[in-house]
Amino acid sequence: MGFINAEVSEQDRLDYGQDDYAIPYFKSAINWTIDQEQKMFLFRFWKGHELGVDTHISIWVFGINGGLLKFTKEILQYKKIEDGHYYSKQKLSDLQIIEDVNMDRQQLLQHIVEAMEVCQERGIFSSMKSYDLWVDVNEVL
Repeated sequence: MGFINAEVSEQDRLDYGQDDYAIPYFKSAINWTIDQEQKMFLFRFWKGHELGVDTHISIWVFGINGGLLKFTKEILQYKKIEDGHYYSKQKLSDLQIIEDVNMDRQQLLQHIVEAMEVCQERGIFSSMKSYDLWVDVNEVL
């Protein structure tokens, strides 16, 4: 089935967010990108701008194998190619494993990028028809 964008239901909060380390993150989650078969999910926890720079910075949470991690995502370039079609160049950094994910780092990053491609920045609220994503993961490898 793969990743889909969906609302976070109360049942989802019970199923995924009841561990002590997860509760603070799930309080603010309204929607997420989830692969229910593999029990992987991604949601944005915080977003903002760096002062004096036209850079979008956000903190994301990714859950996999019963574990949880968070990372910083910086949008380096974002442009509209034509109506509904966008290109984004991004950098991931500051990968912090909150609860052991028990997975090879390269495979883990591949899952994160797959989820980001489906999420298209806004999850269920995205109106993009296509989203070309280039992600620099060198700082987290």
